Amino acid sequence: MNGQDFRALIIKEAKKRKFEASRPNNYRDQDEPQREVIEPTAMDGTVAYLCFLALSSGVALDWLCEQVESLHEPLAVTTGGHLLNHILSRKPDPSKNSSIQSFLMTLPPADQLALQRNFAESVPEDPIKAAEETTSMLISKQLQQRESAIRTALKQPNLTSEQLTSLLGEAQEIQGLLKNLRQRFIR
Repeated sequence: MNGQDFRALIIKEAKKRKFEASRPNNYRDQDEPQREVIEPTAMDGTVAYLCFLALSSGVALDWLCEQVESLHEPLAVTTGGHLLNHILSRKPDPSKNSSIQSFLMTLPPADQLALQRNFAESVPEDPIKAAEETTSMLISKQLQQRESAIRTALKQPNLTSEQLTSLLGEAQEIQGLLKNLRQRFIR
């Protein structure tokens, strides 16, 4: 086989692969292996950034571990919160790439993809301040959602005076927490 024939064969095979890749799966040959597409786990933007901080800065990881109690409820109701909980429970050492890689290998592929998306960002100069602000946003968002649910419940026509008093008290408590949100964290 000369060079011209070899080049023609390579071009023919490339065209064939491109054509086969463009065909829908139900038209593929039965003996062709199915390509499994793995989608990254859905994550809220604030949770994704907190995961990035925890995996790239030791001081941010330590600070977030101190805030576990404050973060417990918001992470339970936020998309991807389970990943940050998992990071905080395992505490991989951000200064060692091998530690981060070992941690990532324990996760399902979809979770790995979700976390690896954020590694292109650069670590902020003050990771604790960034973690504080992002945590504040996460908790604030969760409290606002709770307050909205309470306000909706208050619009129900058949509330007893006890239920009304309880809902109003909870709404007031949430408003107080939102006002003083910055002071809730351990410094």
